[in-house]
Formats: sequence, C-alpha cells, structure tokens
Amino acid sequence: AVPAVQAGLQLQARVLVPGGCLFQLSLHNQLPYEIRSLVPDFKVVRRGGLAYVEQSVGFSRVLPGDLQQRSLRVMGLDCVDIEKLQVVGGDRCDMGDLNKFSEGKGVCLSRVRVVPSGLVSFEK
Repeated sequence: AVPAVQAGLQLQARVLVPGGCLFQLSLHNQLPYEIRSLVPDFKVVRRGGLAYVEQSVGFSRVLPGDLQQRSLRVMGLDCVDIEKLQVVGGDRCDMGDLNKFSEGKGVCLSRVRVVPSGLVSFEK
C-alpha cells in the first residue's frame, strides 16, 4: 500500500556543464518524521532508450517540512542526449520505522513520490 503522505522528489534544473550534464534534485519531506538518510539510485537513459549509467545521490537529515537539494552530475553525455532519468532503487534508507536493515524491496521508495518534470522524463 502506498502511504497517503509521501516525501516529494523533484527535478529542479538541468544544466549543461563541461563534459556532461548536471541535474538539480530536491527532496521535500512531507512525512511526519525525519528522513535520516535516503540514497536513491538513478538510471540515466540516453536517446533511443539505452541505459547509460546508474548513480546514487544521498539525502540526509531532512526534517519534516524541510527541502534539501542535491546535484547529480552525469559525465560524458550532453543534456540533449539524455531521454530519461529513472529512480530505480533506494532501499538504503533510515526514516520512521525503516532502517538499512529493513527487509523488502521498494519499501523506502514507496514513501517517495517522484514529481513529473518538463525537463526530461523523470519517473520511478
């Protein structure tokens, strides 16, 4: 079951940087407890649907109501060549009753809502 209240993961910006592309991400904690740690895994998909690389981004100590920003830097691929950014994992978390020893694939991510973006396809 998907919780009624979730943290919101949003893609804020996409910036061309030398040698690659930088994504600005934000995590808005709308849960009634602190997100002590959440490390989502992102799959970068190039045009044509080919997986390019997987990278992790760590968020920590996000208090209820707070918003934390992080960057995801993709090297070797221009922004225009990136078709999709997909959240493919994130089972390492510490929030509420969950910790890194909690069993169950996808339990951490079930508490995170990926907000659709106009910049690039952004989904779970």
